[in-house]
Amino acid sequence: MLARMDRNSEVQGAVPTLAHMCRMSVEQFRDCIKTFEDADPDTQTPDDEGKRLIKIDGGWKIVNGMKWREKFSTQARQLRQAQWKREKKQRAKDGMLSKKMKQHLAATADIQLTMDQEAERKSKEGGKEVGF
Repeated sequence: MLARMDRNSEVQGAVPTLAHMCRMSVEQFRDCIKTFEDADPDTQTPDDEGKRLIKIDGGWKIVNGMKWREKFSTQARQLRQAQWKREKKQRAKDGMLSKKMKQHLAATADIQLTMDQEAERKSKEGGKEVGF
């Protein structure tokens, strides 16, 4: 129901429709709604005697809906930030590897060029070793 909550912390809908969306039978859904509409003597948030839902015309009002919205919003932001940091770290790691790889490839190309130049020089001299 939190996912269906509007900006006023209200959920509009008929019992059968909401039960279907929650993937439960109508009877199970009614039992859950009754539990959330009843006062909770052990509540940590004493708003409306610990009730979680209040029946309104066309649906229910989630008593502490804004609290949940803020909590989910904060958690979602933290998850996005953590994902961004992981991706940034991986991009930096990939960048360092590619830089090292570029240095390795450049050194290999220089060695190959030197070897090619030496082979060409030797072929021009008729294969003779010079200086030995």
